[in-house]
Amino acid sequence: MLRCSRQQRLKPYEIPLPKSLTVVLDGQQRLTSLAIGMLGLRAVRVRGQRANNPNAYPKKRLHLNLAARYQGQDDLDREYDFCFLTEEQAASDSIPAENGEEPRPALWFPIRDVLKFRDGVDVDTEKLMLYNSDHKLTGWGGGTLAKLCNVLVKNQVIHYLRRRSQ
Repeated sequence: MLRCSRQQRLKPYEIPLPKSLTVVLDGQQRLTSLAIGMLGLRAVRVRGQRANNPNAYPKKRLHLNLAARYQGQDDLDREYDFCFLTEEQAASDSIPAENGEEPRPALWFPIRDVLKFRDGVDVDTEKLMLYNSDHKLTGWGGGTLAKLCNVLVKNQVIHYLRRRSQ
């Protein structure tokens, strides 16, 4: 893990390979990250494109792979495969072949679509089951989607402190 003082800023070339960071977010950053993941998008300039070119910033939304557990090479204790993808990437991506089988398409679920399963303060299980059958989700994929819906729609997991004055 990298440590730096408040005055020091890390430049991209100072981050050791494989160029990844573990960061700790405070409460406001967590709420902002949750809002961006749920409703926003990420746009990073494509290398080699001019900054004034609007096509140089493809819009990517947060997706969850419902086809399989995360199978990365890193040491993170990670079960779910989240990724920012363009619509084209989400539609055409695939999962590597296993046991000599053909590669199969990934089932990328846009996180913002979890709000479509909302029924007041609860999850509309009829819509959820219909989505599961329409997309032929496995037991793991269906359970993962149900868990995501419960956490983001039903459970009150966001805690806050209301102050009247500073």
